[in-house]
Amino acid sequence: MAFANGGIPAWKKVLSPITATFDPSSPPRRIPVATPDGNRFQRVNQGRVRATGLELVAAATIGSLVLGGSGTLQRARGRDALNAATELEYEPTVYGGLWAEAPSPLRTRLGLDLRGTGRQRYIDIDSGAFSSLSRTMQLGLRLSRAFEFGATGPWQRLDVTIAVENLADRPIFDQAGLPQPGRTLRLQARLWQAGPRRSSG
Repeated sequence: MAFANGGIPAWKKVLSPITATFDPSSPPRRIPVATPDGNRFQRVNQGRVRATGLELVAAATIGSLVLGGSGTLQRARGRDALNAATELEYEPTVYGGLWAEAPSPLRTRLGLDLRGTGRQRYIDIDSGAFSSLSRTMQLGLRLSRAFEFGATGPWQRLDVTIAVENLADRPIFDQAGLPQPGRTLRLQARLWQAGPRRSSG
């Protein structure tokens, strides 16, 4: 097993700083506007959006067990055309996920995925004020197997995966009023073409 430092698994890590500034050409922000038919959204240009933070991606192998994860910690700040501070929609402070994969019977591999997103702010169309989307967690389960075709023929391998996403059937929102599907069964097949072969002799 690949261990280092007295029994601690040897992790491969990539830590990247995030620094981005978007000037008035950045995507416009929404503001509520009252109309006789109720509130509507109007898009107006922003003066500037600046985001700073850190992104971490890591993976480790412990025998036949493979572990990995990624996470982002960020702070995004907005300014309007008069350089006044503005609150931003759908900019969570933290988001990321963890995953693990291990051998299972019949030459398959079993995987678990856990993804989460921190609290997000958005403008409520009815009140015209900012409100919050709660933190979310989503668990997924997958079972995969590779079928090797050998050295002859045009195809090298077939990968088949059966996955259940949002296993707990929790309400997950990309944006307010736009929920993701609940518990979902996914079947995926990937067929790999054999590469060019060298002639013998």
